[in-house]
Amino acid sequence: MPPVDQQRKADTRWSLTWSVLSYIPVVAGIAWFIFAWNQWPGPGPLLAVSGLMVGLSASSALFLPLLRRLVPTRRVLGMSISAYTYISIGAAIAMAVVLAVVAFLIPLK
Repeated sequence: MPPVDQQRKADTRWSLTWSVLSYIPVVAGIAWFIFAWNQWPGPGPLLAVSGLMVGLSASSALFLPLLRRLVPTRRVLGMSISAYTYISIGAAIAMAVVLAVVAFLIPLK
């Protein structure tokens, strides 16, 4: 096994930390999805998907520093990773808000 320098070890630890942290909002979003789906029969599914989208957006935001460090020059659809992530997060949050508003406008059964 080749020797590993200290910087590489530190980068690996840093990457693992951010990777693990980025899963926390996903788990919370899934928990909210299950709770909302079972709690409210009418608007529950829309609120469930809305909460899951917020969790996925937060996870993307937490994973962004890792992407910036690992692939700083990578381009997706002609945009930098940062721009693509910000646009994706904004779109997901906008859809989550629309779903939540629609859920509250649906009359309860």
